[in-house]
Amino acid sequence: LGAVLASDPQMASKIPNFRTADVRRVPSSRLNLSTTIPGPRGKQPGPEYDRYEWAQVPSPLKEAAARSLKSEAWTIYIYGGTGSGKSGLLVSLFRRWRGSADFWLADQLISDIVASRTGAIEKRVQGQVVLRWEEWYWSRLEKVGLLCLDDFGLRSRGEAGQEVVFRIVNMRVGKPTIVASNLPLTGDQSITSVYDSRVASRLGAGCVIYASGPDLRLGHKRKFRA
Repeated sequence: LGAVLASDPQMASKIPNFRTADVRRVPSSRLNLSTTIPGPRGKQPGPEYDRYEWAQVPSPLKEAAARSLKSEAWTIYIYGGTGSGKSGLLVSLFRRWRGSADFWLADQLISDIVASRTGAIEKRVQGQVVLRWEEWYWSRLEKVGLLCLDDFGLRSRGEAGQEVVFRIVNMRVGKPTIVASNLPLTGDQSITSVYDSRVASRLGAGCVIYASGPDLRLGHKRKFRA
């Protein structure tokens, strides 16, 4: 049973739950919400994420994350408006994971996989240029301990992109995966307007967190101008 963990309790009754017959339980002890965990990491967040700190994440989102982790049902899907704290929560959870973890901008990952289908692509990793083949991406996505995807659902990238997205989501069912998006899973302006309903169904198989509240970025701008 997919759980809805809304930071605005009144929204919970408006967001449908999803069901799946294949949700594996992964111990929440792999995530320590009290501190950053040093350890092996794979794909890192870009420097634009350096400004995000756990202390800045709104308390309702922290509480919803704690409840979703306690349920040990994956995937965790976080959605809400711009600046509502989704990315801050996502990168904070990434930093607190015990074990291997990858953090991707979803659109970049999809674009890379589609491009690698016609041959290896060059990527710069820790100052060195490496070649990435399509098989490398699929092997990594299947085996990595935690997969974090930010800004999910920006664009479909055509038929090839649709296929890639479904394969990613399908192979991560029941595995530790956290996805952040501006789009809800159902409705006219939802993830189903970008990808097909199978993607929404699988993303909603674990826990859904609704990030309500004002744009935190605008709030900081007002504070600096005062």
